[in-house]
Amino acid sequence: MDITVSSVLTPAEKEEVFLLLDACYKKEPVSLTLPTEEADHYLLAWENGRLLCAAALLEEDETVYECTAFTRPDCRRNGIFGAVLEKGLSLLSEDTELLFYVDKKSPDALEAVTALGAELLSDEHMMELASDAVSAMKGMGKTGDLTVTEAMEGEQAILVFSDAHGSLNISLYGTHYYLYGFEIREGQRGQGFGTSLLIKVLSFLAEREPLPVTLQVSGSNGPALSLYKKTGFRITETLSYYLY
Repeated sequence: MDITVSSVLTPAEKEEVFLLLDACYKKEPVSLTLPTEEADHYLLAWENGRLLCAAALLEEDETVYECTAFTRPDCRRNGIFGAVLEKGLSLLSEDTELLFYVDKKSPDALEAVTALGAELLSDEHMMELASDAVSAMKGMGKTGDLTVTEAMEGEQAILVFSDAHGSLNISLYGTHYYLYGFEIREGQRGQGFGTSLLIKVLSFLAEREPLPVTLQVSGSNGPALSLYKKTGFRITETLSYYLY
């Protein structure tokens, strides 16, 4: 087995990576992918011209790199990923830590990071409120005291909502809304103001255009999870964050 290292993938290498990913997705329909453009280091394990494993290392800060790796399903549990990981670590300083994102739809990936002794940092949930549920919110919230400001974050159009108790942001996409930056002022939490603000915003969006609303929330944030579930959001995907 030969492990090649580079900072840029050639067109031929990208094609081999896509074929490897396709084989992996057929076994496990995970949502993660391997970045083919922006990584700092690419490691490719080959045997007889066949790509067995591909890994990408992307610097998060000086001592933490995000590691994304895929191994061909029929080549797993043969030490290939371990060899690629060892090669990758040799490129980094000794105090570097690796951050792995694992889709729970992949028991093989969970087994691999567990075998490494990586530490589970948190679970992150993607949640969605379907368009018909958004539509049902029409008229439910009294939006008279709601301030709505249109803005741009880079090239992304957003709406900033606020009332006397807190604020949240909505990114505008053609097919859905993305909710983030939800915050209730200190000293006013736990009194129902978050629920009130969220319902007012959803009511506003229902009047504007009832598209699905998505968001990401930490599994350790019990109050937020409870609020979103109570409002009708459902978990669509869970990613686990491991540190090695």
